[in-house]
Formats: sequence, C-alpha cells, structure tokens
Amino acid sequence: MSNDRHSSSPVSRGAADASPVPIDDDPVFRLARFEQTPNGLAVRWQLKRNCSLTPNQLMACVAVMLLVSACAALMFWGLGYALVSLFVLVQMGATVVAAWSYARHACDHDTVVLQNGRLAVEQCCGSRTDRTEFYAPFVRIEAGTENDSLVSLSERGRKVEVGRHVQPATRRRMAMELHRALLVS
Repeated sequence: MSNDRHSSSPVSRGAADASPVPIDDDPVFRLARFEQTPNGLAVRWQLKRNCSLTPNQLMACVAVMLLVSACAALMFWGLGYALVSLFVLVQMGATVVAAWSYARHACDHDTVVLQNGRLAVEQCCGSRTDRTEFYAPFVRIEAGTENDSLVSLSERGRKVEVGRHVQPATRRRMAMELHRALLVS
C-alpha cells in the first residue's frame, strides 16, 4: 500500500495504542466503504437485498418462459383445445405480475453515509426514496438483540430504522461499525 493513501485518511486513536491507525486499514470496518469526495472523506454503508437475479436477468428468464408458454398455447389452440390456451394465458399473466413485483423491489436498499459531521440515511423502496439527515454527534444507535429487530438511528425526536433488507448479523455488524465511526469522527 502506498503512504499517500494514509495521508488523507481519518485516524482512530486507541487508548492502548499511542500511534494513529488509519481507519480504512482498521479490521473493524468490514462493511463500510471509504470514498474521497470533493467535500472530504465519506464512510458509506450499503444495506441491500441479496438477490440472485438482477431485474434485467429476471426479465430475460421470464421472456423465455413466456415464449415457451405461448408456443404451447398456440399448439393446443391448433389442436382444438381452446380452453387449455385460456389457462396458459392466465398463467402467463400471473407470471408477468409476479416478475414485475419482484423486479420492482429487487433493488431496495438502505444507504448510510457519514461525512463532515452529518449522517445521511437514504431508504429506497420500489420507486420511492426517503432521505433523512442527522447531526452526527447527537445520533443515538439502538441495535436490538432479537433477530427481527432493525437498527434504529435517532436524533432530537427523529427516528429512522435501517437494515430490513439484510441478515440480523449484518445489521449488528453495521451498527457496531457505525458506532465506532461516530466515535472517531
């Protein structure tokens, strides 16, 4: 690693360690991504669904399925079984609705960015995006111990829950990393 990378990095100062350790080399930060922006260094956590197919890949698979179903419907129509073709058309419609619903929410995510004393939380769900900003020194982090509990970020009466798209262990890890980053900043 080059030394110039460390010159612009914030440092964490441990009680037992007198020398500063660059935050981006700290093994505590596994989920966080560090980005140099025009406004300074930003720490970003991206909490997104773990989907096996992207919306484009899903649509390609569904198109192939629909093509096969259309061929079957035409074959049965030609053999005089129009009722079978009707059921195939209903099945094709249900497949399109299910694929559209999946694709609409496959890219849902929560993004938490810490930069210049501000904590920005962006939550994308379908076509809607909500953004909340907090003053970092006053942010309170609550990570429940139960598997279904989300990470709660609050400051001066405002509250946002993040992590609904990831596993509970990832939520707890992100809360620990965010807590450490807020202490260092």
